[in-house]
Amino acid sequence: MKTTIMTMAMLLFATVIFAQERVKEKDVLGTWKFKIDIRDAVKEEAKDMGFFEGMMAKAVSGMVEDIMEEIDITFDFQKNNVVYLTVVNDIEERETETEKLHWEIDEDGSIRIDDIDNDNVQIQNDGYWVLADGKLIAYEKDGTIEKNAWMERVK
Repeated sequence: MKTTIMTMAMLLFATVIFAQERVKEKDVLGTWKFKIDIRDAVKEEAKDMGFFEGMMAKAVSGMVEDIMEEIDITFDFQKNNVVYLTVVNDIEERETETEKLHWEIDEDGSIRIDDIDNDNVQIQNDGYWVLADGKLIAYEKDGTIEKNAWMERVK
C-alpha cells in the first residue's frame, strides 16, 4: 500500500513538473518574425548525403543564406484565430505578398496554422509550434523538433 501511494505521488509530481504551460491567445497575439538557420539545416542534411552531394549542398547553402537575408517572413497573429503571413522580398525590387490564414491552440497547447493553398503557393503545414522561452519553436508532426526553424516576437 505504501509503495502504491508513493508511486502515485511520484507520477503526480512528475506530471506537474513536465506539463507544458497552457498557452493562451494573448501569449501569441502580435507579429512574429520567422527565422531559419540555413547553414545548420544544410549541414545536418549533408550528413546523410554522399561526398559530392554534400559538397554541392554546402556550396549552395551560402547562396541560399544570401537570398534569405533579402526576404522577411512574418506571422501577424490576430484575435478570432486569424494570422496574416507576410513575405517581403527585396531581391530585385521590393515585393510584398500577404496570405490570410487560420490558427488555433490545440488541446495540447500547441499552435497550429492552416495550410496555404492558392494559385501562387501550396504549402502543407503538418507540424505545429510551441511557445518556449519567448520563442515559437517549430515541431514536425511526429514531435521531432525543427531546431533550425523558429519565430521571434517583433511587436
